[in-house]
Amino acid sequence: MTAPLAVFRADASPVIGGGHVQRCLVLAEALAAAGWRCAFALREGTLATVPALAQSGCEIFTLGGGEDGEPQALAARWPDGCALLVVDNYRRGARFEAACRPWARRILAIDDLAARHHDCDLLLDANLGREAADYAGLIPDGCRMLLGPDYALLRPQFAAARDAAPARSAERRRGRGCRCR
Repeated sequence: MTAPLAVFRADASPVIGGGHVQRCLVLAEALAAAGWRCAFALREGTLATVPALAQSGCEIFTLGGGEDGEPQALAARWPDGCALLVVDNYRRGARFEAACRPWARRILAIDDLAARHHDCDLLLDANLGREAADYAGLIPDGCRMLLGPDYALLRPQFAAARDAAPARSAERRRGRGCRCR
């Protein structure tokens, strides 16, 4: 049996930073540990901004051409499709995701703005205080939402440090806010 394929569509640059790719790498490492094959589809310059991606063991596919041709380029690169397409990119939303539907069995959108439409099966937004109502009208019916800091994509060492933090930090994670004096 062939390992399921997860394709990550994320970019990094000195202007936008490397956060999107870094959090995708955390998920890719967890999926790879569970037996998945992981690949990144990215724009030129991403590897220079996040060099750890080159050492990740994930397949790398550098996209050329215009944004409108990306869904076709992905389908051509992986003609058998993928089990999961992960989209973490402010410039890709419902239009891009819908164009990938014939090729991707499930789509996970990672968002932190709650300000654009998505055509996804799963939506992850780890912002503190994020509520389902924030995405009303922005995602399809039946989309499963993973909301709040419990879903933050953290490297294992940071997650362990968070779990070991004092009780006051646990209260903040539960949404009770800071007890500043």
